[in-house]
Amino acid sequence: MSAGKLAFLMVLPALLFLLAIIAYPILYALWLSVHEVTLKGLAKGDMPFAGLSNYAKLFRDPVFWRTMRHSAQFVISSVVLEVTLGLGIALVINYPGTRTLSSINKALMLLP
Repeated sequence: MSAGKLAFLMVLPALLFLLAIIAYPILYALWLSVHEVTLKGLAKGDMPFAGLSNYAKLFRDPVFWRTMRHSAQFVISSVVLEVTLGLGIALVINYPGTRTLSSINKALMLLP
């Protein structure tokens, strides 16, 4: 057996475990999303099948769209701010000016 196959077989149990940990909640959430779920029904296990009606209600709800708009605004503004600040800090660190200023900036950035 080659070293690559042995390494793969050694890592395979961990990969399967991680796949199960990731896949189970996603599949369970998808299953719940097509059922009428209430706290009482969840406790009893009585959750009738709803099909895609939950999604139809969701996409007709104006609160959902307002929330999506706010989320998009937050994501766009935070990404623009973070990229701008990151680029500015990178330019300050690599400023080709005085060597002392650059060294001090690098030291300050590395402090915890």
